[in-house]
Amino acid sequence: MRIGIDLDNTIICYDDAFSSVAREKGLVGIDFSGSKAKVRKMVRRSPDGEKNWQLIQGEVYGSSISRARIYCGVSRFLWRCRVRGFDVEIVSHKTKFGHSDPSRTLLREAASGFLK
Repeated sequence: MRIGIDLDNTIICYDDAFSSVAREKGLVGIDFSGSKAKVRKMVRRSPDGEKNWQLIQGEVYGSSISRARIYCGVSRFLWRCRVRGFDVEIVSHKTKFGHSDPSRTLLREAASGFLK
């Protein structure tokens, strides 16, 4: 059996990463805690909101991916697949670089490093 799993928001949970980057950039309050969707909603309401949101995305998916985490249960699921002899392939739709990432971090390399 072969199983394909999407990388972003299925294996990797970015909620903490988006919250921390948005706090550091002063786009949400220092006590803010919330999901990626909540960060997006708040940031987009601010002046230059869409531009700031895209900058945060570029950073989180690239140079700050280490702030993300693996969703609960993913490691166990992958272990069980291995025990049963299932082939698992991770699917990602990442571009080479983030559209709004001034650091020009290679997104696929960042994601691979995170998974290792």
